[in-house]
Amino acid sequence: MLKVIHRFKLIIIYIIHMDTAPKAVMRRFEELKKQYLFYIALIKINGRYYVYRRTSRWDKQAKRPKSVSEYIGKIDNGGKFIKRQSPQTHRPSRDVEYTKARSLNVLDEKDMIIAKNLSMNSRISLSKISKRVALSQSAVERRIRMLEDKIGMQYSMNIDVTKLGYFTYIVYVRSNQNLPSRDMMLEELKAVPRIQLAAITKGRYCLILLLIAESNSSVKDLIRDLRSSKTFIAFRSKWYVTPYYLTYGFLPMREEFFKLLEGRIWHRGIDKNLNSRTFGAIRRSEYAVLKGLSSNSRMSFSEIDRRFSLTQGSARYAFERLKSEGIINEMSINMANVPMLYNAVILMNVIDSQKVIDTRKYLLRYMIEEKDSQINRISFGCDVYMPDGVFLSMPIFEEHELKDSIELLAENVKGISVDYLIVTEVLVGRFNYRKIDVTQSYHYDMISNTYRLKEPVAKIDYS
Repeated sequence: MLKVIHRFKLIIIYIIHMDTAPKAVMRRFEELKKQYLFYIALIKINGRYYVYRRTSRWDKQAKRPKSVSEYIGKIDNGGKFIKRQSPQTHRPSRDVEYTKARSLNVLDEKDMIIAKNLSMNSRISLSKISKRVALSQSAVERRIRMLEDKIGMQYSMNIDVTKLGYFTYIVYVRSNQNLPSRDMMLEELKAVPRIQLAAITKGRYCLILLLIAESNSSVKDLIRDLRSSKTFIAFRSKWYVTPYYLTYGFLPMREEFFKLLEGRIWHRGIDKNLNSRTFGAIRRSEYAVLKGLSSNSRMSFSEIDRRFSLTQGSARYAFERLKSEGIINEMSINMANVPMLYNAVILMNVIDSQKVIDTRKYLLRYMIEEKDSQINRISFGCDVYMPDGVFLSMPIFEEHELKDSIELLAENVKGISVDYLIVTEVLVGRFNYRKIDVTQSYHYDMISNTYRLKEPVAKIDYS
């Protein structure tokens, strides 16, 4: 067993000569990089290959974050990943294992302001941010580069797929059997462009899928195809489907999603019977903007014009049209390296609608309550309809946090039952972690308008 390496200077071999690693090792490592939501490194020690997580710990004496490396497993020469056995230091009443997080926050005050501004609008000007943090534009730009490295900051975009002709669904899979092999599921689910997130969970369900489809019939066909595939055909299980309506946060669209959109590009004049676009059809320039900004929401319009061979100014015009039509909702970020213990999903089912309405103020306040961490309390929230309820994705930082949250919700929001799932691995897609200004959320506006806050907050302009 590899001894834990405490000194970072011993891990300078992180930048190993990748061309010396066996191809099977490199293939597995590339798969792991897509699987994990944080930054990982491949390290060669005494002829063996180990995988480390690069993260940060708060140094109380120096009063600043300190880079550290955390061992998560090894890859043998045949490409098999042997995961480190996590210590069972806490189990929130179910069989859950994880490695203890090191810090609730790895950002200083100015970093937080910068991250919040970019969370609200990733295309915000450096001059606006520099005024808010009292730093020069060059200093802000350096800090942004450091945030990209320190927290794995990526630039993402919220696309309203319902305006492109899709419906959104959650699929819950329940079984008493062990799941099929992780690699088989990854290969199977990754190849389905309608699946935007797939996660292995512990609790009532063992697998959840968040997907898009053109109709109930389409999602029925999709699930039938999955269940009859070589991966799941022998897997005895029950699959439950519910439509959902997004209310908080968003899921970044996978690269595979744009394969679907290619078939929706409308070409003027090709079909004489098609004088105008049908619902869900998009222009080639709009497709280019959606695909380009989805991969990097700070990409310049001139770069999109160049990459997709558009005439100058086409991308900017298409962007404004997509925003006015509500297809593009937010230009934001995703923090890929978050020092959390694990991600939990809280499931709330409505038992008494009137009691829920009478006490929903607490739920709204709970969802937008500020935390002393680099991300918001809730990363993704939606209303589900069968059964009627709420789905909340919640990153967990402290051992007691999930239990406390469930107890608080059950006690204060009446007319509901509360359950939870532990996300043990995200196979496909990713949850979106960021730090938005909650005073500009839909939930804050509901509280303000419905319950009349005594001291409404002056809102900041992030445009």
